[in-house]
Amino acid sequence: MRWRVYLVVGGLLALLLVTAGATTAVRLHLSSVGHRLTNTLRPAQAEVADLVQAYIDEETGERGYLLTRDPSFLEPYAFGERATSTATTRLRHLFADDQESSAALERVTRAADAWRTQAIDPELVAFRNGSLTGQALVGAVGKGKTLFDALRAVLGDLQTRINDEVNSALQVSNAAQTTANNVTIAAAIAAAVLAAVAAWQLRRSFAVPLNRLVAQVRRVSSGDLDHSVDVSGPLEITTVADTVETMRVRILAESAKAADVGRQLARYEEAERIASSLGDTVIGQLFTTSLVLQSAAGRYPLVAPVLAGAIGDLDRAVKDLRSAIFELTSSASGQQSLGNQVLDVVDQWETGVGVAPEVQLAGVVDSDRLQPMAADVVAVVREVLATVVRPSDVATVISVSADDDTVRLRVTGGARDQAVDVAGLRQRAEHWGGSCGVDVAGAVVTVSWQVPLTLPGTSPDGGS
Repeated sequence: MRWRVYLVVGGLLALLLVTAGATTAVRLHLSSVGHRLTNTLRPAQAEVADLVQAYIDEETGERGYLLTRDPSFLEPYAFGERATSTATTRLRHLFADDQESSAALERVTRAADAWRTQAIDPELVAFRNGSLTGQALVGAVGKGKTLFDALRAVLGDLQTRINDEVNSALQVSNAAQTTANNVTIAAAIAAAVLAAVAAWQLRRSFAVPLNRLVAQVRRVSSGDLDHSVDVSGPLEITTVADTVETMRVRILAESAKAADVGRQLARYEEAERIASSLGDTVIGQLFTTSLVLQSAAGRYPLVAPVLAGAIGDLDRAVKDLRSAIFELTSSASGQQSLGNQVLDVVDQWETGVGVAPEVQLAGVVDSDRLQPMAADVVAVVREVLATVVRPSDVATVISVSADDDTVRLRVTGGARDQAVDVAGLRQRAEHWGGSCGVDVAGAVVTVSWQVPLTLPGTSPDGGS
């Protein structure tokens, strides 16, 4: 009979090893997919959306300038031109190991170059020297629209490709999660069967302890995995009980981890859907409406004060939507991300002075890697708003960006004084091996603060 007990125990141990190996393999696969989704596909998806919006801003500004002669329309054109260059550079870095996506990006670049060289640049030169009027202006706008439609088509192909890769990664993760669940269920069923066999073999000589063990195992196998197995009795009984208890704890742990990964992927998918909807439709419509109102204010000075209030409301709505999109796609960790902390400081400043600064968040500002230096970055933002810039006609712009190497903070606004003391800001930067600079040009002051990005656990002590 003893060899039969050993056989049952061996079966349970083998089951434990198979379950642990299978669940570990699934977890590693999920981790690999999640890493690619978080570090490559999601950033690439956001950069492509920014690239599309930047080209739209560029085309809208140039066409508005041609149709209205209002130079203010060149501001979104210039901003879009810079934004497309930045987004293209980042996408080339993200697509370094993806030849097909790199080729799609190059097609976008060629179409954009053709649009600029054959339409935008000649149109602006001719329009400024007065040779582009009347029917020639109509024809030029039509040609520019045809070339931009070709650019929009290849942009759509690139965006579709990235979205398909994101969906494919999510499907692979869901399939792996299903496999993990099936393995867990099969392991629980097999454990119940083996436990029943052990009970049948040992009933006569180990009636009381074995019946107790069987009752406990049946309770666990029926779904009550929170019920612990009592490890007591003869050596054979305790061996089986200890094995079942170890397997139960492991199944609970692996099930909890697998469920957490599933919930996190579901949150990523829902957040991406909402953020994509807001970014592709609502923000674009609000921005277009703001441009139309700005154009109307320039053409009709009598109603400009009334339109200025509406334009301000639209700008604040766009800022709030962008903040909401950032919060949807921010890190799921328990700590508040750097971007959210900066937005909190800005909200407090806006409440105190009644002016809403513009906040620009770029790169991996929601990464947990920024937590060691987040307190210093937030402290610098608060100190600059309190002592360096002041509410004025000069718009206050706060830009926070982070890549794999560096965290950068740039604040531009009205200067409080021509002599700016940045000793405290520089000390915080040097504490992390970074630098701080200030540039005062008339009534405008710009503070540039940056530090290298170090991994948690390797940064210096201290920090606020």
